[in-house]
Amino acid sequence: MEKSPLSVWACLSRGEELLDAKGRTILPAFLDTHCHWRTPGFEYKEDISTGSAAAAAGGYTFVNLMPNTKPVCSSAEIAHTAEAGGRPRRALRCQPDCLDHEGL
Repeated sequence: MEKSPLSVWACLSRGEELLDAKGRTILPAFLDTHCHWRTPGFEYKEDISTGSAAAAAGGYTFVNLMPNTKPVCSSAEIAHTAEAGGRPRRALRCQPDCLDHEGL
């Protein structure tokens, strides 16, 4: 938000709340580089749907998925499946780690 008095007035005239963030840190988003979402193979622990919903609700826009799945993320096909799982949460990007870069 701009700091000019006119922009503050415009926000308040539209009924928006002006928050005093003095002394606070404001961040646009968070990144988690070590997620254990167990799709495929161990969805009873956590899956892409529940993990991405929790991450998006917490302000995360990027997550890096660990490859401790069954089968292990070792191909482009498995990586694309995991990556696509976060797409329904439009603000969230999933990047799977792969142990073997076969076909990537």
